[in-house]
Amino acid sequence: PGQKGSSQVGCSLCFSGRSAKLGQMMELINGSVLLSPPYLDLLLTADPSEESIRTYVPHCMAVCSYEQDEPVGLCVFGASEGSKQEIYNLAVKTEYRRRGLALRMLEFLLQKAARPIIVRTGSTSFAALALYQKLGFRMVQIVPDYFSSNYDYPLFENGIQLRDQVVLELI
Repeated sequence: PGQKGSSQVGCSLCFSGRSAKLGQMMELINGSVLLSPPYLDLLLTADPSEESIRTYVPHCMAVCSYEQDEPVGLCVFGASEGSKQEIYNLAVKTEYRRRGLALRMLEFLLQKAARPIIVRTGSTSFAALALYQKLGFRMVQIVPDYFSSNYDYPLFENGIQLRDQVVLELI
């Protein structure tokens, strides 16, 4: 925390606290910071296209979770089409997954963000699909062959080739 460019933008937008399980601190940071290591490295674990990441993060904010001053989770969000907000990237370091960190970041964001909120994920991202639906997101669209058309190489998740994108929305 406290990296150059980070921003704790008033109490209504910033959450700082400790989890009984992990001891992370969370803060809201400006998207421009995310294009440098170690943030970019973490984002690439959820979206392997650096080119894609570079298109959305400069216009976004992120909820960042830290463990001993190291970023271990990021939830990147910003304006989308019309009056919607969009979650562009949700990344958690491998060794911190399955501990409720993504849920905590999303719950914090959902308390503050305007509705509606959309999120786009892969059709083979089973854990992500379950998490978003537990929070009340509903599937509103499937974009066939999105990943096979927009990535130069095949992506695999859960042993299945990722082809289709699922769009979920929380009203």
